[in-house]
Amino acid sequence: MDDAKLYSLLINNPAEGLRTAITLYGSIAKAVVVRVLGCNHPEIEECIADTFVKLWKNAASAEPSAGGGMKSYIAAIARNTAIDTYRKTKVKPLVVPLEDDAIGFDFNIEDEYVRSANAQIIKESVDSLPEPERTIFFRRYYFSERVKDIASSVGMDAKKVENILYRGKKKLERNLLERGIM
Repeated sequence: MDDAKLYSLLINNPAEGLRTAITLYGSIAKAVVVRVLGCNHPEIEECIADTFVKLWKNAASAEPSAGGGMKSYIAAIARNTAIDTYRKTKVKPLVVPLEDDAIGFDFNIEDEYVRSANAQIIKESVDSLPEPERTIFFRRYYFSERVKDIASSVGMDAKKVENILYRGKKKLERNLLERGIM
């Protein structure tokens, strides 16, 4: 089934359209979710279900003329849903009540400020990379995509993507050194 037919089915018969989307793209959604959350995460099935609920709620924005096709649209929803789930379920530090100074509190506001400032400088440095370097860099190091997957999606040879990543890391290193990090 092509994207136009699936889109039409999602709009005109949402239940059938959703069943068809799950049949066609359920394994892709699961692969994306597992890549982000890890294979032992307890929220995998719920995250996949949330992906298709979001597809159902936002079916109008899945129109085939909107961009990379239904497969890419569902993969993006799955990735964003998995990232949100990861953030929500990240292990929180154990909160221990402080009673009569029984526990030493080791917190240095200066260290936290420096860490925050360094994170901002790194973000600005990555954002300053020209396209397609920035996109390739984000997909590789922020979303942990494989080089061959990035290469096929941006229409480049895998070796060229590796070279772009290498040169991008060198540019970032120089930029960070100039700004006082490293």
